[in-house]
Amino acid sequence: MTKPGTNEDDILLRLKKMESKLDNTLAEVKVLKEENKELRNIISELQTTAEDIKKSGSAVEELREEIESCKTGMEFMNAEFEDTKKNLERASQESMVNEHDKFESTMRFLNKKISDLERTNDNLEQQSRNNNLEFHGVPHSEKENLPETIMKIANALKAEITAPQIVQCYRVRFRNKDKTGPVIAKFSSEQPKKEFLKVKKAKRDIKDFGVEGMKQLFLNENLTNYRSDVFFEARAAKQKKSFKYLWTANGNIYMKKNDGAPRIHIESKDDLDKLK
Repeated sequence: MTKPGTNEDDILLRLKKMESKLDNTLAEVKVLKEENKELRNIISELQTTAEDIKKSGSAVEELREEIESCKTGMEFMNAEFEDTKKNLERASQESMVNEHDKFESTMRFLNKKISDLERTNDNLEQQSRNNNLEFHGVPHSEKENLPETIMKIANALKAEITAPQIVQCYRVRFRNKDKTGPVIAKFSSEQPKKEFLKVKKAKRDIKDFGVEGMKQLFLNENLTNYRSDVFFEARAAKQKKSFKYLWTANGNIYMKKNDGAPRIHIESKDDLDKLK
């Protein structure tokens, strides 16, 4: 026989066990609920992160597009810069060429102007010497009286010259004291100069000039320094290019190839280079 109360105790014990299990189950359910909640939070965060990533991906794409756009813009600007640089270099070169051409043109104008002024000045100087005559071969003496010496030569040549026609006389001094310089006589007009040249040409063989120690006489027109240099070069050109005649008249220099050739007016050394 079962003892009285035994069934109730068993039932109570079972109930307690069931209650304990239920409590455990509830606790587990509660834990599951918490875990489920945390899981939902994680899922929500993941979704948010996914959205952020998606948005970030879009922003990155936009940034990439913007960078590409900037690169394109930079390439265009570089191309524009290179074109501008080339244009500036071309313009600079053209400007330099133009400036050089202007400079060359200005220099040619100035050189011509200077040449014209020098020629004008030389012409004026030569005009002031037109009444002068150079006497080469006149011996030097300590107390020489040059106007008197010129009159002695005039009398020896039987030139129609009077003393008042002699305005001034002086001797050219050379640095080399052993070399005797010519005597330059300035007359009151061209007539005495031409008279001297005429009679001397007619009396080439004369030996007595009425001056002690004088053995020869050469008469030259009194040229400017410039024309004297040209005449000196002309003497060399005469021999080199086989010209027969070289002379001066009224301060001008002339040359002739032969008797039948035309006379050539020599105004500069450039004219000598043109001789054939």
